[in-house]
Amino acid sequence: QVISDAELQLKGGMHTGDVDKKHPISEQAMQSMLSMELLRQAAVEAKLDADETVRARLAISQRSILATAYLEKLLAEVAKPTAADISAYYNQHPERFSNRKQLTLKEVIIQPNTGKEAEIKAEIAKGKKITDFEAWLQANKIIFNSAPGTATTDQIPEETLQKLKAVPVGGSAIVEGHDGMHVIFVLDAQPHQPLTLEQASPMISNMLFEKGRKEALDNKIKSLRDKAKLEYVAPYTAKGLADAGKE
Repeated sequence: QVISDAELQLKGGMHTGDVDKKHPISEQAMQSMLSMELLRQAAVEAKLDADETVRARLAISQRSILATAYLEKLLAEVAKPTAADISAYYNQHPERFSNRKQLTLKEVIIQPNTGKEAEIKAEIAKGKKITDFEAWLQANKIIFNSAPGTATTDQIPEETLQKLKAVPVGGSAIVEGHDGMHVIFVLDAQPHQPLTLEQASPMISNMLFEKGRKEALDNKIKSLRDKAKLEYVAPYTAKGLADAGKE
């Protein structure tokens, strides 16, 4: 089978990301491509392309490459924020910039699927101090990890900061995460050196750009899902496949 010029140039431009111009191809790279093709031919002769596991890997690889190509095209069309966008965000979020604070925090990460989420939230609603809350978790045999830390308000993710900005010293907020429930206690809050619009602009630009990319992806996925007809074949469901080893 012919090894195309496009394949060779893709390999040559792999480290630079530039595949639109001719790249030099070393002897080592050329021989590597030839060896790969000879091994591919040997695999076909050995009928490995009919092996179910190999076919599944090929299908996953093709699906991943095409999905990634479409994703790159989609995200390349997202416009960067304008100076007006950046200025508006700066003015709308004084807690991040002009009224910046340094927070001393302690984050308690509770293992997911404890079955006691409602009890945990009810306990937090009582306004317990961190030491009392951790003692309650231990008494109820709820697995958790805790970590102290400090952060200025411009460093904290937007969703988390929105929950923390109204929390008084000694109070806490709950943030749901993929790794479990996060209960963040505010141990101290001190005024910190404000950031000017000029100082904050690069950070805001990057934040808004990434937010725009995420929204573009989320909207496209939703649109595709709304148009698609999805069918799950037993034993698979929308929630996946339960552990086949369990009875």
